[in-house]
Amino acid sequence: MPEVIRINDRISYIKASEEPLSSDVVIIDGDEYTYLFDVGNDEEVAAYLEALPKKKKVILSHFHQDHMGNIGELDCDLVYVGKGTEKYLEET
Repeated sequence: MPEVIRINDRISYIKASEEPLSSDVVIIDGDEYTYLFDVGNDEEVAAYLEALPKKKKVILSHFHQDHMGNIGELDCDLVYVGKGTEKYLEET
């Protein structure tokens, strides 16, 4: 299980790792949804995020694998992306 660092009752994060290369993942606990800023690229992180009880909405900062590698492993209601990431996803 990844180490989850709590900032307050609603905001926490999982620190980036080098093996595998994976970005920080920010978790915001909303009333109806859990909002994820980036989803990392680590299987343990994906399993942890998928097990969160609320429906998920994801914001991807950009299309590098370490920031969005787990997106296919998560059941999320909506994914927000910028134009560069949207173009990259259309091409893949």
